[in-house]
Amino acid sequence: MVLGAGAGLLATLAVLGALCAWVAWRHGRTVSGVAHAAWSGHGGLPWKVAALTFIALAVLTGVCTALSAGYHVLGTDQTGNDVLYQALKSVRTAFVIGTLTTLTTLPLAVGLGIAAGYWRG
Repeated sequence: MVLGAGAGLLATLAVLGALCAWVAWRHGRTVSGVAHAAWSGHGGLPWKVAALTFIALAVLTGVCTALSAGYHVLGTDQTGNDVLYQALKSVRTAFVIGTLTTLTTLPLAVGLGIAAGYWRG
């Protein structure tokens, strides 16, 4: 289990390193130059927070992917079903419900927005 998590972590760090090298090559700088420009806060965007969030999610995804081959990452419920698989199925259901709700209310919202713009509020 620890070897699988370590392999997932190393694979994730390798992919992140390749991504950083590609961004540096794309901008014609060194990796440290791009990292310094993003980390110093220039440009008005919160690159520090975005980078840390992306790195945390990538590491968790890599470790979970490496462990999921022979291990239930979130465990099993009382009947032995995989909890991670059940969570992914429920996310799919939530996306379907959200999409249908949006498509149902969209014509009413567009109509009200057009009417409010036409009659100035």
